[in-house]
Amino acid sequence: MSEFLARALKKQEGRQGPRCGVSIAIERMDAVYREQVMAAINDNAIRSTVICEVLREDGIDIRPETLQRHRSGRCACPRT
Repeated sequence: MSEFLARALKKQEGRQGPRCGVSIAIERMDAVYREQVMAAINDNAIRSTVICEVLREDGIDIRPETLQRHRSGRCACPRT
């Protein structure tokens, strides 16, 4: 391994990037509501757009694209 690559990997260690809006919103929910939302997120039969519409009705604004990225594991936040 080159010195440059070793240094870059060392700097990157522990960095995951900013948390996405889904992770932040889930963290702020009470336990019962969080469980219900997580059940919907983990159910692939429910579209992200529908989940976001219901969340928006409850005062939580998350874009469907953000939720899709979170559901597919493409965001940098810790898994919830």
